[in-house]
Amino acid sequence: MIYTAAEIKRADATALRQGMPADVLMERAASAVAARLTFRLRSSVLVICGAGNNGGDGWVVARELAQRGCDVFVYAPFGEPKSSEGERHAAYARRFVTIVEEPRDADYVVDALFGVGFHGPVTGKARNVITWMREQSAPVTAIDVPSGVPSDEASEFDGHAVKADSTFSLHGYKRSAFLTETAPYYGTVEVVDIGLPHTSEWRVLTESDFDRGLLERDPYGHKNRYGHGCLIGGSVI
Repeated sequence: MIYTAAEIKRADATALRQGMPADVLMERAASAVAARLTFRLRSSVLVICGAGNNGGDGWVVARELAQRGCDVFVYAPFGEPKSSEGERHAAYARRFVTIVEEPRDADYVVDALFGVGFHGPVTGKARNVITWMREQSAPVTAIDVPSGVPSDEASEFDGHAVKADSTFSLHGYKRSAFLTETAPYYGTVEVVDIGLPHTSEWRVLTESDFDRGLLERDPYGHKNRYGHGCLIGGSVI
């Protein structure tokens, strides 16, 4: 499925109304990301955490990587998460990770600075942090959206964003993962299911969506033997 930022927020709000505690939802999402990270045992990892929910996810990922045996450092340029659930996860993670006052070299970098709520352009200290990440030779993994990339559209995008090697997109793809200006910043994209109902009307078609008879043809057959197709494209906007 493909989601806008507003749709993601509505899905979160629905889960909260139905009794899912916010800290449990954050734990579920971030733990699902951490489970997919294949960092080498005893490797060094720098997790860069913002002050929003994306940063809260980063604290959970940092804790789980440390418990798995990685040497984890957390850089939080804007301090503690603003939400109570993010603050609780950060307090717990501090028992297992090393807090640093400046970004430092590591074998891997995890980008948890900004999430789907970001609107550009990036300014101030955040711009400097993103510049630092862009200059690293270590692989960069983004949680949900590469920091600096808007989730829905690219009209205000100035190109200053994290260029991730891989991105773990929570609940579904974000629209900017398919736009010419922003798609290259995602690297390889993997959707992480966090257990929320899927409500989007947009989705990515896969091979299983098609009749195999439409895909198989004689490699030496003439094009006129296979009928004709019509593609109508456009936008509802």
